[in-house]
Amino acid sequence: MIIWLTGLPCSGKTTLARELKRRLTGSLGDIECGRVCELLDGDDLRNSDFASTAGFSPEARREHLLRVGYMARRLAKHAPYVVCAFVSPSESVRRELPIDLLVHVDCSREVCEARDVKGMWRRAREGQIKGFTGLDAPYEPPTDALVVHTDRSTVTECVETILRAIHTG
Repeated sequence: MIIWLTGLPCSGKTTLARELKRRLTGSLGDIECGRVCELLDGDDLRNSDFASTAGFSPEARREHLLRVGYMARRLAKHAPYVVCAFVSPSESVRRELPIDLLVHVDCSREVCEARDVKGMWRRAREGQIKGFTGLDAPYEPPTDALVVHTDRSTVTECVETILRAIHTG
């Protein structure tokens, strides 16, 4: 199953993805899951040899996400769960991806900016980063996704909502 988390930068996608992976591969109360779960994270991949040269134009983002989707599909043949955490701002591109469960990690821009430990939002506001999603590049919220609100709910509450959707869907 490919679980795809999308949302603004600093909305909590990576935090939720890591906790989701921990919960899927560890124990849930008295139940030992021990399932294999792969995690593909936008920051990790962009900082690796896999995609260090990937650009941020709409076409470069599309190409990058389609490559990630291909990788996710391949991993899903060997792992019951593949969790992907990427801004993935375009609805049309998300429709091209092999997604079994789409999760919109919804969070206000103000909270995203307050959480930003790397200073990306500040640098984008100062004009140092061009094409920053949520400011001068659009983010199209999905219309057909499970929605978790990381600015109103805890990490645990959000992950439990996702787990319920996985186990009932």
